[in-house]
Amino acid sequence: MLTLTFKGHVVAPTFKFSEDIIDFGKVSYKFLVEKTVYLQNTSDVDIHYVVRVPGSLQNEFVITNDRGKLEKGKKAEITIQFTPCNATNYDMVLVVDLEGVGQDMLAVPIKADCKVPEVSITPVDYLEYGKCFLRYTTSREIRIVNQDNLKAKFEIMQQDEQSKRIGIYEADIMSGEIEPKSTQIVNIKLRTEIIGQVRIPFYIKLEGAYLHTLMQIVAESIGPIVEVDKTELDYNNVDVLMDVPMKINITNKSEIDADYTAFTKNKESIWRVT
Repeated sequence: MLTLTFKGHVVAPTFKFSEDIIDFGKVSYKFLVEKTVYLQNTSDVDIHYVVRVPGSLQNEFVITNDRGKLEKGKKAEITIQFTPCNATNYDMVLVVDLEGVGQDMLAVPIKADCKVPEVSITPVDYLEYGKCFLRYTTSREIRIVNQDNLKAKFEIMQQDEQSKRIGIYEADIMSGEIEPKSTQIVNIKLRTEIIGQVRIPFYIKLEGAYLHTLMQIVAESIGPIVEVDKTELDYNNVDVLMDVPMKINITNKSEIDADYTAFTKNKESIWRVT
């Protein structure tokens, strides 16, 4: 009986990425960025690959074409979408598993520097409307200034139901993105519901800011302004039991309708107001 011994060295398939480092650079908080890399099979056999980002932050990445069969000498286009949810420096890896061979067969660093853009809002603290007619819509503007080189996001928060009994505000733009070094103008319309001093809290959310920006809407709500062209009606001497008509003109100087009632309290004479 003869014995034949086979000897050899088993090696894993070889492959490589088109990039040594996947560097997203400086990115804005909660803004999607995208990179495309290529995985090339440099071995003489077909491979079945799986591309993933390990760790607790993997939910911030969406990888297109993250698994499949790659024939020898071929390339696979892999797109990595990254939405950073932490204002920090990212230092992670993109790893490749080979089905039937092993895990973490290749690792490529992923780097990014996530920042929250610097944004200012004017006016500060108070949005003044001055004197406003009751239930008449008045508009004022706020300016949201992105002072950074990154995009910014803002959102006008919904008004609480309790304050709507005092006045109702409405923004022409409720949310949006602001380009770097740009300004977004938002018009805030106010309709008061009571007579007197009005103060309504107004909140603006800046993406990434720890607290919402609080601004107070301040106004003096007034009723209609009416003018009468006479301060008194002087009839001089009149004949008894004779009607003597006189006219007064009432002018509405305001932006709202004015309901009026004319009457007299003198009981010694008979007055008829028309």
